[in-house]
Amino acid sequence: MIRSFSSKKTVRLFHQEPVKEFAAFASVALRRLAALDSAEILSDLGMADFQKAEKTSNPQMQALAFERLSEGARLKPKDAALLFNKALAAQTMFAFTEARGDWEAYLQLDSQSGWAREARQHLDDLKKNLTGSGTTLPPPPLKP
Repeated sequence: MIRSFSSKKTVRLFHQEPVKEFAAFASVALRRLAALDSAEILSDLGMADFQKAEKTSNPQMQALAFERLSEGARLKPKDAALLFNKALAAQTMFAFTEARGDWEAYLQLDSQSGWAREARQHLDDLKKNLTGSGTTLPPPPLKP
């Protein structure tokens, strides 16, 4: 029933060609999924944004990725994969204090896996950077 759509734009698209019909359906589905406040969905969207930001060097996309991962971690604070990804995003954004807390929280949940070894290496690098003995350069100026 048309009343279930949240915008008139979506309804108009259903009266156009099939490709646009599919796009309208996908748009509605994404809006409904986002409304669920699902940590898993936020994690997936955050990592998709993070990968896009890495490819395009886009600081706004990087910030969006971090925001989504942070919200996912707020909803599911014991999700090791989410914490790992959030820490990685924070470290990439040179948010060293935030990243340090996330790496430490991750290592409390997982101290034995290969991912834990990687997390420990990131944490060691961060500690060096926070004390001034590391090699990470300060972040470049953001592009508008």
